[in-house]
Amino acid sequence: MASAILDIQCIMGPNFKYLIKEMSIVDVHSRASQHWIFKHTQTPHTAKSKAVNIWLFRNYHQLSMDCGDVQYSEIDRILKSLHFECIYVKGEEKRQIILDFIPQVHVIDMDADLDCPRLNQLYQQLDYVNINNNNNYNKNNVNRVKNFIQKMNLLKSLKEQSEVRNLSIDDLVVDVSYPIKSMKRLETAFGMAVSCTLEDSVMGGTINVFLPKSVNVASEEVTSYNLGEVPPINLIFKGKNKNKFVIKFE
Repeated sequence: MASAILDIQCIMGPNFKYLIKEMSIVDVHSRASQHWIFKHTQTPHTAKSKAVNIWLFRNYHQLSMDCGDVQYSEIDRILKSLHFECIYVKGEEKRQIILDFIPQVHVIDMDADLDCPRLNQLYQQLDYVNINNNNNYNKNNVNRVKNFIQKMNLLKSLKEQSEVRNLSIDDLVVDVSYPIKSMKRLETAFGMAVSCTLEDSVMGGTINVFLPKSVNVASEEVTSYNLGEVPPINLIFKGKNKNKFVIKFE
């Protein structure tokens, strides 16, 4: 049976309804993954929802309403295009959100149905597991442990994708070399811009930043870099000079 693990981050929309802001999904069998950040430029706001979303931005997911790579209006099409018979999520609220879009899919809450620990507790449990001790584990127990470890690896991958931070160039640490994992060209309110996904060598995880408008990378160059046809490049923020960002590539 085709199955996947899915995780989402949300914002608050009208009528106190949570709307998906970020979504990641990992195929349980192939480990192929997809990730989306949804723009909410057309989502109406109330004073309450705006206050909640400001708090979420500052203290939780750091995703502004208008950042993203696809409009929120596309989410129904995206979810219905997924060819999974079973989807695992963590939390009943997330389960209900996904079921509203794809009620024909079997959506399982890993917390309630599988007694899955919190994400930050999963790897701690490995300290107490020894699958090589045949005196303590029969074949069924070993298979359970193997399946649980596989599930934890998938959750770790999913968690890493969901912890991408969106920063400005001047939020980077001066003179630190950030490896560029990928690039993409995006149409923004200020015209075409280049976004880079950086490996955060200071705090760990991944960072998305827009390059200054003075830096132009052609579409074919972006494609070539993402395909690994050119050597990896590092970005170094050197600070500001007369209110202009100074960056270096090496």
